[in-house]
Amino acid sequence: MRPLAIHGAGLVTSIGLTAAATHVAFSAGIANPVQTHFKDAAGHWLSAHEVPLGQAWRGRTRLLKMAAMAIAECTQAMPASEAHKTPLLLCTAELDRPGRINGIDDSLLRDILDEPDVRFSTEGSATFALGRCSATHAIAAASRLIQEQGYEQVIIAGADTMLSAPTLEAYSAQGRLLCDGNSDGFIPGEAAGAILVSKAAAGAEGLFCLGVGFGHEPSTVANGIPDRADGMRSAIAQALLMAAEDVHGITVRIADVSGEQYFFREAALAYGRMPRKRTERPMLLLPAESIGEAGAAVGPIMLATALLTARARHRAAATLQRDLFLLQSSSDKHQRSAAVLGWMSHRT
Repeated sequence: MRPLAIHGAGLVTSIGLTAAATHVAFSAGIANPVQTHFKDAAGHWLSAHEVPLGQAWRGRTRLLKMAAMAIAECTQAMPASEAHKTPLLLCTAELDRPGRINGIDDSLLRDILDEPDVRFSTEGSATFALGRCSATHAIAAASRLIQEQGYEQVIIAGADTMLSAPTLEAYSAQGRLLCDGNSDGFIPGEAAGAILVSKAAAGAEGLFCLGVGFGHEPSTVANGIPDRADGMRSAIAQALLMAAEDVHGITVRIADVSGEQYFFREAALAYGRMPRKRTERPMLLLPAESIGEAGAAVGPIMLATALLTARARHRAAATLQRDLFLLQSSSDKHQRSAAVLGWMSHRT
């Protein structure tokens, strides 16, 4: 995979309705969970990270509105003449995710493509129903669209919500929600994110996706098989190999961990088992600490977080000319994925 430039971001989260607002709140450690009208099986009230949209949209309409807002921000500088030539790769929840909205794959993508303000290309557009691992697969697809089919740029977007009764009931029954009676769980959330990627120009400054990797993990959060993090370690190794980088060069890690010990342990174990030449620990960023478990939206959010963090770090330290980011994603089942991003600066 040749490097892809990442140069546009849009976010809609519980802590901000734009990328800038979300990043400022996240950097400050702000979280905004609210008490829901739902109780778990033991009668404990559940908290959640709800996006303050101002209108009581629900279900598929809510996802459409959040996705449209994130995409509009991501593409605000794009001329209308370019939009109709730009494919959209949409990240959604897994097909077997509890409480998943029926028929969301084709209908949500179609409705976004039919938005009257900006029309995107139907050719090349697709849905990736792989939950938290969707965005990494979308990056690989975007690379093929740009490198092999001649598209100038591609939008990768994701929208998801865990705030429905069937979803909350299912995860509560599995003992996976954080509440007064359970400390080993996540706070459900919802969000949307979008990024714009294009072919990397020679000598350009910015953030580039250098490599992606995928793995299969026999262990899951529910099957009781001991977790050796082999799937995640394989994904990281593949991404580093594609990027022609070593793990000791990583300066920032971003993971989709949202609170459960299983995923914290896996993320740490996978990284810890990689051969390293030095002992320095990279910065670790966990978006879910501020926005909760956002499902398929977390991939684009992690990519946008990397872009905004890289820009902020290089504004603060003009002499810092290179950063290497490692993004780690795990599904509830067996899929694991990783991406290596690099910030290249040519300032003296």
